[in-house]
Amino acid sequence: MLHQTLDCIFLGPYARIDYWPLPSCLPGEDCVDGPYWARDSSSGQSRSVDPYTCVDVPSLPYTCGSPARQSLVRYFVNTLIDASAANSDTSVFKKAVDDQLRTIRSLFAVPFSNYTCGKKGCTDFFPDSMAYNDEQIAASAVLSALDASFDQVYTQALEKPLAWIQYLAEVSPSTGFL
Repeated sequence: MLHQTLDCIFLGPYARIDYWPLPSCLPGEDCVDGPYWARDSSSGQSRSVDPYTCVDVPSLPYTCGSPARQSLVRYFVNTLIDASAANSDTSVFKKAVDDQLRTIRSLFAVPFSNYTCGKKGCTDFFPDSMAYNDEQIAASAVLSALDASFDQVYTQALEKPLAWIQYLAEVSPSTGFL
């Protein structure tokens, strides 16, 4: 979900976005390779990602794609999400759980005396209208909790080179290219 949302922000509907203008090169010529964003590890030649073969970095967060994509995903997870976890009042997990608890409370806002539960129209002991899967946190709740972090990473990527290069050496040690 994180990767897909960051792809929407930084890549849009394309398979590859070059962030610097690059010269045209003929086949067989050595070309300058600038910073680009792509989902795949073959320079954005396709939209497909094979998560079982693309991960080169042996540490979390695992990600695929161009070095710029891998570096910025690491920045997002390690800097923005982990930083919010340090303060329990603003953690992504706490926000998502709070959202789920609000949903459950709203289901139980009507007094039980208004419900009767016979054999039809009931899920377990509650009426179907009160059925709720409390075993999973909804993706929409997680995205809602991450919304401010997505705004932050976009702003920081526009304003600070550090957002792009802080983790670049980890994901592309030999080239250093984005």
